[in-house]
Amino acid sequence: MRFSRLDLIRYGKFTDHSIELSNSNDAGEPDFHLIVGPNEAGKSTIRNAISDLLFGIEVRTRYDFLHNKKRNATRCQTRNQ
Repeated sequence: MRFSRLDLIRYGKFTDHSIELSNSNDAGEPDFHLIVGPNEAGKSTIRNAISDLLFGIEVRTRYDFLHNKKRNATRCQTRNQ
């Protein structure tokens, strides 16, 4: 399973933000995605959103400062290879 898209609907500082993780080569070769940006751009927030998506949002999360913890939402689109 590979992520092809990550939607940060309400998570941390992100609201209705999507990240495309498309496969640039259709030959089925392994691909690698690197997320880069300046300080405070949200790189760690994206990493934690993926972790929370896979394993659930912790009861005491630090990413509920903008959106209520009960309304935090992430979604992903996957593909099998």
